[in-house]
Amino acid sequence: MRYGLENERFAARVGVLPEVFASPVVTVELPPGQEQRPDAVAAWLLAANLVVRMFRRVQLVAPDAALGPNPWGLTSLHEAVPILQQLCEGNVALGAPARTDIALGVGAPPGTGASRTTFVGFDGWSVTLDAAPSGARPGLLAALAAACHGASQVFLHAAAAAGAARGPVAPFRVGLLGMAPTMAPPTEVDLGETHLVGAGAVGCAFVYALGHVPRLAGRLHVIDGDHIDLLNLNRYVLMRRSDIGALKPDVAKQALASRGAVVTPFNDNFAAFAAQHGHHVELLLCPIDSEAGRRALAKSLPRIALNAATSDSLVTVSRHGFADGRACLHCLYLPRPGSASPEERLAADLGLDVGLVEEHLVANRPVEAWLVRRVEQHRGVPPGAFESWVGQHIQSFHQRAVCGAVAINAPGSGDVVTPLAFVSAAAGVLLAARFVLERAGACAATATNYTRLDLLGSPTDAFHEVRGQDITGRCICRDSEYVGVYHAKYPSAA
Repeated sequence: MRYGLENERFAARVGVLPEVFASPVVTVELPPGQEQRPDAVAAWLLAANLVVRMFRRVQLVAPDAALGPNPWGLTSLHEAVPILQQLCEGNVALGAPARTDIALGVGAPPGTGASRTTFVGFDGWSVTLDAAPSGARPGLLAALAAACHGASQVFLHAAAAAGAARGPVAPFRVGLLGMAPTMAPPTEVDLGETHLVGAGAVGCAFVYALGHVPRLAGRLHVIDGDHIDLLNLNRYVLMRRSDIGALKPDVAKQALASRGAVVTPFNDNFAAFAAQHGHHVELLLCPIDSEAGRRALAKSLPRIALNAATSDSLVTVSRHGFADGRACLHCLYLPRPGSASPEERLAADLGLDVGLVEEHLVANRPVEAWLVRRVEQHRGVPPGAFESWVGQHIQSFHQRAVCGAVAINAPGSGDVVTPLAFVSAAAGVLLAARFVLERAGACAATATNYTRLDLLGSPTDAFHEVRGQDITGRCICRDSEYVGVYHAKYPSAA
């Protein structure tokens, strides 16, 4: 199976024909002068990384600029070309094309002539699209976020050219997370003792972003028991074809090697980690896919949780303490009465009890042969049709057994559609931004603890707000026993 089928299913979800990825020639350009800006060079590489995972006819226009610290351990841009060519399900060529349909400039407008052009810029902690930034301050995380917006705009231009109702968004300037801190972009980040639970699409994008920081200190625990497979490549920006078959935490460790921090991979789920190391967690990063999994992590009572999630084209990033008047992580993912949860939809697709699905999600447990037999029977396929997927985690199994079988032009109402690469990448980059601000003590300067952004819309439609505690009394942060345990674990939080 091609991993690009997931891209086509997403396009169908938003009303775009799958040909949108095959037809246009897309050029990603680093305009003259931008090679002198290390953050622009990093942004160009991420933009190219995102574009080749979507489109099948890609041209790369850039000098062989020096690369600063990066998660792939490269020294110059042209070293990335073979990696990008292997990632693409079509053709990637280096050099100015004879013709191009869509040109994306990183840092400045592209010089490549094209039917449609767009460009992104950055200044400190601000991102611009098709508008000159107000200055030229370095801004690593803003530059990487700009690359995500640039890839999104390319998709929207391609969709518009294909006759889709959805078109490119208007020019904008926006601060990351609704904030404009005066602090300089990071050259060193002290991780303290941080636990990253989940190194999937969003988690690996967080690691990808952190991999550009020159110096790291402290310790990062990377907790995930899953291997990388082909279908991950449509949106795992850290992963290359050579990483297929590797454990995700091991790839994360390699990406941050030589930065100075201690990166400890744990190739299992958080419950197993806590059983060995205890539940005392000062800072938990939560980029997992499951709402049930997030509720389980919330019940482990980390001191602070930073959360990042995606849904279709939406990105959510949030910060959570506990019983402090603001929404805790459990508040944010309380089951909504009267509406089906993602776990319920997945259970309906597979013909399984929702409790069984939640059990597998929370434990990140591979599916057993007996469960696969039940799903085969429910889906009406011959016995053994899904045999090769025994041992996959349940979301990966669902992606193959259900999503892979659904007609591209008519996704089922209950199946889960994975977003395009730029959505997950933006979530990871914004999580990294929130993390850097958290470690710098800058989060207290903002009143907001919740940000939502539509990558296929204008950031003026994004909202940054304070989410308060759940008032229904259903959440654990209203339970005196949980509150007592939390304050006993972290007396300074009282």
